[in-house]
Amino acid sequence: MAVLIVLLVMASMASFGAAYYLFSTRWARQDILAAKYATDNLTTPQADLSDTPNAERYLTYLPHGGFHNQRIALENAFTMSHILNRTLVLPPVRLGKPVHYSASEQLRFMLGQSGKEGLRHCQGVQPRPVECLDYFDYTYLPWDWFVDLRNMTTGYVPLSEFSEEGFKDVYTLADDRLYDYRFVDSITGGKDKFSQHVLLSDLNAQPQKLLRLGTLFGTSRLHLGKANSHILKTFRRAMVFTNPTMLSVSKAIAHAMGNRYLAVHVRLSDGQFKQHVDETIRDMWWAVMRDQLAFTDEEALGIERNMTHSDALQAPAILGQARVTEARSVTAPQASNSVACHGQLHSSAASQRLNTVLFIATDVSHPWQSPVFDSFRRTFPCLFFLDDFAEILNNLDGLVNAYDGLDMKGFILPFLDALVAGLAESVIGTKDSTFSMFVQDILWRTEHGLDIL
Repeated sequence: MAVLIVLLVMASMASFGAAYYLFSTRWARQDILAAKYATDNLTTPQADLSDTPNAERYLTYLPHGGFHNQRIALENAFTMSHILNRTLVLPPVRLGKPVHYSASEQLRFMLGQSGKEGLRHCQGVQPRPVECLDYFDYTYLPWDWFVDLRNMTTGYVPLSEFSEEGFKDVYTLADDRLYDYRFVDSITGGKDKFSQHVLLSDLNAQPQKLLRLGTLFGTSRLHLGKANSHILKTFRRAMVFTNPTMLSVSKAIAHAMGNRYLAVHVRLSDGQFKQHVDETIRDMWWAVMRDQLAFTDEEALGIERNMTHSDALQAPAILGQARVTEARSVTAPQASNSVACHGQLHSSAASQRLNTVLFIATDVSHPWQSPVFDSFRRTFPCLFFLDDFAEILNNLDGLVNAYDGLDMKGFILPFLDALVAGLAESVIGTKDSTFSMFVQDILWRTEHGLDIL
């Protein structure tokens, strides 16, 4: 019995020691504002706040979700900072495995523990210790790696250079639900999904040096009148990718397709999009036929029935899962001698439009092998995916994030997909996808000289 008691005591002490080590290194609670992100590879100017005037005030928030959820929150944050005349404390963007929304206090804790400080040993350790299990699943980059923030009308400081030291004067507006607060410049009637409307003038009256908010995600998070609505558009327009490596690679891919092609941006692999795969694909096929290639319903239905050997199909009355950039047909870019199509071109006059060069940007792995795209493969001989341009994509090999030593290629391929789609003559997106909305409403419209929506 004595031996057993000694063994149990020793085991308890060992467990406590291991737990303390993990807590003090990997899982220690840190305030998100105090988290330090290595900036070896950052182009962001390193701000020195030691001489900050006492009158200067700041605003920060808690990012979450995928890249485009973070982007929408950033647009809102810049807009609010501008209206409230506060300097934005800018968190880095997280790529890969996301941190999902939680109530403010829990989200702040999760973001604080997600840094990789002291974990560079994870790169060469096998088997991986518990603190390294998700080391390769995500990485952090500064926003100005993607977009040009130099001409922002609102000042900002990168989170990696920000500390709460000297900022004891803090006003915190914590949320418990994703749609707790909507920020407005005037109170209006009517109901929406938000629990409470907060006047920007009330926030502006807060004298505290730091205004700390929770989530700012949501395209309807801000409700602004005419005097301020243009501000949000200005910051949305600034979210166009400007990274020279990404731009050069995407333009090389567009050139390989003859620089004139149509595009479809298909999101199917996560969340709600997994539940409507067949419906989404059929709607997008029909959107290409109707809106981009100007086939009549009767013509498109005949092609679909012949392709599927089914007479039971009916033309969809409304395209529920597809979103088209412009409700008009475009001049179909035909395959040229510079484009090596995968299939045999259609020879009949009635089918010439099906020889259109079509690029599909998608989150589906190995799309050429996936049955999801059978209808497109059978219809369009000049169909291309990002996988078709491996030689061009080799230019991304060796692109390493100095922050954590991770290879960046896998993290940025989805953005190259988006850029190539944005260079198309016309692009169809997945309904309710923030990624597709970014491609259509920002990348594509900017590329074609149109005002963003």
